[in-house]
Amino acid sequence: MSRKLTEGCIAAITSGQTIEKPVVQLLNHKKISSNNAQERYRVIISDGIHYNTFAMLATQLNEKIVSGELPDFTIMSLDQYISSELPNGRTNAVRKVLVILSLTIIVNGREVGEKIGDPKLFEEGDNSAPIPREPSVPQPVSNRNATMNGYAQPAANPAPRFGGQANNDAPTNIIPIVAINPYQNRWTIKARVVSKSAIRTWSNPRGEGKLFSMDILDESASIRATAFTDVCDKFHDMMELNKVYYISRAQVKPANKKFTSIPHDFELTLGRDTEVITCVSDDSIPQIQYNFTPLNALKDIAADSTIDVIGICQQTSDIQNLVARTTRRDLKKRDITLVDSSDASIVISLWDSAAEQFDGSSMPVVAIKGGRLTEYQGGKSISIGNNSTMQINPDIPKAHQLRGWYDSLSDQHQFSNISNKSGGDGNNKVITLKEASLQQLGTHDKTDYFSCEGTVMYVPSDRVIYLACPTPECNKKVVDNNNGSYRCEKCNQIFNNFKYRLILRPQIGDWTGTQWVNMFQDVAEQFLGATADDIGNSKDVYQGRYDEFFRKPLFKTFVFRIAARMDTYNNETRLKMTALQAKPIDFKEASKKLIRDIEKLGGVSVKRT
Repeated sequence: MSRKLTEGCIAAITSGQTIEKPVVQLLNHKKISSNNAQERYRVIISDGIHYNTFAMLATQLNEKIVSGELPDFTIMSLDQYISSELPNGRTNAVRKVLVILSLTIIVNGREVGEKIGDPKLFEEGDNSAPIPREPSVPQPVSNRNATMNGYAQPAANPAPRFGGQANNDAPTNIIPIVAINPYQNRWTIKARVVSKSAIRTWSNPRGEGKLFSMDILDESASIRATAFTDVCDKFHDMMELNKVYYISRAQVKPANKKFTSIPHDFELTLGRDTEVITCVSDDSIPQIQYNFTPLNALKDIAADSTIDVIGICQQTSDIQNLVARTTRRDLKKRDITLVDSSDASIVISLWDSAAEQFDGSSMPVVAIKGGRLTEYQGGKSISIGNNSTMQINPDIPKAHQLRGWYDSLSDQHQFSNISNKSGGDGNNKVITLKEASLQQLGTHDKTDYFSCEGTVMYVPSDRVIYLACPTPECNKKVVDNNNGSYRCEKCNQIFNNFKYRLILRPQIGDWTGTQWVNMFQDVAEQFLGATADDIGNSKDVYQGRYDEFFRKPLFKTFVFRIAARMDTYNNETRLKMTALQAKPIDFKEASKKLIRDIEKLGGVSVKRT
């Protein structure tokens, strides 16, 4: 492999020239401290004559550093890069920073092992270096703030313009999205809209308003853009999904990571002065970019994470009509089940228009970007919200691969459902209560799941049932008005009826110890062998029958599926164990298991009669 560097390219690039794929050497790298979650790396590169200390890797290249693929002394070509101007906070002077967007490793640094030549620190204004001969490629448009290799803009046909004054010429000062920061002025980006939310409204003591947000991208990066109240309707109607626009004069501010998973440090706010010009079709701007996670890996990812997934829609439920707990707004929900080649399945929740418009009759390939991973009683699911994007049968290689894989499966193929509420594919091995304690299950930052065989020692019958709001999605305790009506303070409504809800806390034990566990409605009814209505009505009519419900499970053995986690109440933190399942032990199957264990441990064969 050649170790020849493109001598003088650092001076040429800094002066505003575009050098096609210059070859440089990485001398050093350092992680930059930042308040943002996204890591960034500063690098020192050399062309053999000069070295540049103000160069950075784009975030998509971080993995090359982390994995060790890009060690010091590596010789590489810069396939795409930008030279952006940033102010020096100490001197107020402008400093040029080289941002590397794409590179190709020519010789690994471990093989090179040393610095090539005797490069000197490049100072702006230093013209002593020879400038390499310009390659015969189109030159980029001059830009005071930034230039980018490969970003020369062709002349465009007149296009619609929104905001500002009319102008029939396409903008010339194009910068890549990765270079956007609050210190630049008079910039324009050329980007594709890859997701767009519906208009949402809000109301608080400071007033009312509405907003919508969209994710836009170019070849370098993605960024979130949001329009509020006075310009919300205008830009929502103007900007269409998958179309390319020139955008300028938007406000740049630090990204709020609470509302976006895009790694860009900044986001845009569209205002009255923002200018948007429709760009004639441009295939150089990429379509939506995914970072797919296999479905079987989701069980190990923390809830509330934002993820991209792709799979075959195997099942589609009917639409459910719900009411939002806080706003009382009518909602429509549809659940679909996706499967993929990791042999896992997961439930996806679609809402409102997405639920109404979805057609799963042909078992399509569904790609989701920005889905929110949720967890309930150990099962994982994905919710599609305003900031998510869903594509049906996208024309991408992964979709075609999945289609061929699924069509070749037999009808008997089984998938592991990680949406099961029993804890997914977690620890299903039956352990003792002592083992759970020794393993410190539930004492860490996440919920732990385990199964145990326990005998019921005691079931309290006091304060185990209450009167709850009759609406299906609300379980809040109601206030008896003593006139035949009941008030739900959460729903702020008065009802003529109620529903009974159960909360049990029995004590269970095995040969190693005892444990109090919590049980809620469905599990409590399964455990007691009666419905909450039966138990509640008995309490009001016949106390003896009511007491019998709680004596019935005593000294019986169940297999419990337990969720263990730390819980804080009244500033006191303690271990809380909740039963997700309570199944009476099958003694025949339990005996077979004991025989298998004896044979395995003793190396003997037990004679069966």
